[in-house]
Amino acid sequence: MNLQQEQGLGVTIQAPKVSVIVPVYKAEAYLNRCMDSLLTQTFRNFEVLLIDDGSPDRSGEICDEYAKKDSRVRVFHEKNQGVSVARNKGLEQVRGECIAFVDADDYVERDYLMHLLQFSEDLIISGSQTIPSLCINRSKDQIYKKDEIKFLLEQRQSALSVVWGKLYKRDIIVGNSLAFNLKARDGEDLLFNLDYIKYCNSIHAISSVDYFYYNPTRFPRDIRCNYSVEEVQELCGLIYERIQTVEKFCGESWGKRMINYYILLFPLKVIYKTSSDASYYALFKQYNSLAGKESFYKHPVCSPIIRFIRLIVTFYKLGMFEDGRKWSEKLLSLYGGQMRIVGFGNMSKKLWLSYFLLCHGQIRLHDMMCRLLKKSRLVKSFR
Repeated sequence: MNLQQEQGLGVTIQAPKVSVIVPVYKAEAYLNRCMDSLLTQTFRNFEVLLIDDGSPDRSGEICDEYAKKDSRVRVFHEKNQGVSVARNKGLEQVRGECIAFVDADDYVERDYLMHLLQFSEDLIISGSQTIPSLCINRSKDQIYKKDEIKFLLEQRQSALSVVWGKLYKRDIIVGNSLAFNLKARDGEDLLFNLDYIKYCNSIHAISSVDYFYYNPTRFPRDIRCNYSVEEVQELCGLIYERIQTVEKFCGESWGKRMINYYILLFPLKVIYKTSSDASYYALFKQYNSLAGKESFYKHPVCSPIIRFIRLIVTFYKLGMFEDGRKWSEKLLSLYGGQMRIVGFGNMSKKLWLSYFLLCHGQIRLHDMMCRLLKKSRLVKSFR
């Protein structure tokens, strides 16, 4: 039996097999659902570390209520410093052999921990389901050795972009002093996972879909995340630095796709206000082999034109027609810039109708076209 001595008390207790770290901030509407799903697990030998990140609502009180009801729950009240600081606080306090992260607005199936603990690889990845969209992210049950990780990432490109839905080894984290990067407001999960997999000999993706990720946001990620140009540049540099160290078993193409996923956090409002995408293009070119403007405008993820269209589609979908028309006017000037640089013939054929309608002042018809685009492959590829 795995035993440890409680410090200062001289009492021997059984150490938990798993430590579940839950950062908590403004989660009073969801925290009961999350905690009830954890405390009714079929596997019982675990602890829950609730890190109250200075939440201004009743979240801290709810944490204390659960600690009083269940001895497996430990609560730490901190001043608000962000999710990375909260998770690092949890890592300092864990007692389990394995570590899992659960977000306070998510929840899990009753067999979640039991399914993860059936296997002994260095990292276990569960399937997940996004709610309320009901989008399922699942892999076939398979073990990937270090030189096979690239095959996992081909199947699930975003497998390393989050820390929830996974089971980590405490010895790897503590033994290598791994922690969440405090400089990043986005991408902190990916940075942590890239640091972690350097020390993994094997990863096991399981087919069970036991984690439910709550994502009610209706605006695209690249517009709801309000970052500065400098923050995006620094984040891309941090990610690129780590990708270089693991590229041999993650693959160059995967690394480039992930970098581009974070390049698109470049604020569109900067382009809108300055009437220039020069700094955005410079960032794109830095990580895409000095690509030309033509490939920049056509790029399926980072293209400023397609990002504008996606935002306009969202405005129309939400009934925010004045905002949609305002951004449509800026889109026309972007088309003009592309025309001057790469020529009309090199503009994506999917965008010709959009350009034609805007150029002739047919805003109402362009509105209708954008509503249709939300159902097309052009827009779906960006979700």
